[in-house]
Amino acid sequence: MAKVAVASSDGVSINEHFARADKFFIYEIYQGGEFEFIETREVHFNDSKSGEDKLNKIVKLLGDVKLVLASSVGSGAVDVLHDRKIVAVSLSGSIERALESYAKRGKILEYLVAKDTFGASVDRANCPIRAAKILANVHRFDD
Repeated sequence: MAKVAVASSDGVSINEHFARADKFFIYEIYQGGEFEFIETREVHFNDSKSGEDKLNKIVKLLGDVKLVLASSVGSGAVDVLHDRKIVAVSLSGSIERALESYAKRGKILEYLVAKDTFGASVDRANCPIRAAKILANVHRFDD
């Protein structure tokens, strides 16, 4: 179905800011609702001088994912990810619960991305807020 990148310090909770995360846990989500851990991707910032360099490095590292979950995602990052058809959602809590919910209801986000609902027709600054509201209305991750 889709790859999901999670910004986490421990692989258990979504607890890292997107642009400050030094690693992302990558999962594959399958049609039947299951998910599988694939790999950990590490970000090496030591040669990046500006915030834009760091952002581009992270986006390149995550170029094959459809969804990014992080405790916080800035509007600049949302714009860059959106241009690459990647949905960014600011969310904290259990990785397992978030992935279970996405696996069951991820088609909603895929449809919205395909229809460009988070971009051209709305203010991009509201993208993470709208995505988070949609996900919250579909399923509470901390039930």
